[in-house]
Amino acid sequence: MPIVAVDAMSGATAPDEVVKGIALVSLTTDVECLVVGDEQRIQSVLEHVPYNPEHIQVLHCRGAIGPTEDLRTALARRDTSL
Repeated sequence: MPIVAVDAMSGATAPDEVVKGIALVSLTTDVECLVVGDEQRIQSVLEHVPYNPEHIQVLHCRGAIGPTEDLRTALARRDTSL
């Protein structure tokens, strides 16, 4: 089975729409998804949609890089997934 890592915290509608899409993939394919981001926020979305828990694993990441944050500054931080 293929495994795909997804940054759930990226995008203007994150994590809601990202996680909803992953939930749909978990029900309709054999793809396993590693969902990276704020575990509490990801789980709160999953509580409201159908999904296959056998195809979704959540990897908690405390930090997120903001859309206007300088990349060099973000790389210097130790609390991001970079």
